[in-house]
Amino acid sequence: MINLKRKNTAYDFSVEIKLEAGATEYIEIPRVSINKKGVIDIGWQSDDGIALYGTLSEDYESPDTMWDELNDGEEVNLTIRYIKAVNTTDTAQHLYVRAILC
Repeated sequence: MINLKRKNTAYDFSVEIKLEAGATEYIEIPRVSINKKGVIDIGWQSDDGIALYGTLSEDYESPDTMWDELNDGEEVNLTIRYIKAVNTTDTAQHLYVRAILC
């Protein structure tokens, strides 16, 4: 599992990863903090061969975990806990994910 890393402000988290051919990675979204900071936006850029899915589940490894596909141009449920990134190609692909908290 990969964690989003805090950037130079308390509200900006991101990660850039390279997925090898056929690889799957899980990205944890920051938790809501005690002072009620939560995710207000999630964005990403990726090569064409990356498919993204989101789950509300706290257990991303469970076979019963439900995943919804995240499509370009669609609203993302900001309460998701994890993003699953799947490289569907025969070559390495790149993905950048950013979450803004407020």
